[in-house]
Amino acid sequence: MWRVLFEIVVIVGVLGTAFVAVVNVVRFVRQNRGKPLRAWFEAEPTRPCPYCRTPIPVSAAVCAHCRRSVSGSGLPAETTEGPAE
Repeated sequence: MWRVLFEIVVIVGVLGTAFVAVVNVVRFVRQNRGKPLRAWFEAEPTRPCPYCRTPIPVSAAVCAHCRRSVSGSGLPAETTEGPAE
């Protein structure tokens, strides 16, 4: 009985891993639709976040590290911590 249960758990784990891999491939292909194949693997240009200096994509509006808004001009933007004074 334990062996059957173990085999079921292993099969479910393998199928779950395969499902996640397929979902990731589908997302990747949809994200790169319309681009030439060579451009699929080129890194997007980055710039440092003005607050934490973490490299972020040029097109990003919010830093993934500190979660602050980095869009607009070179001036610091309002953050979600509170209203601008």
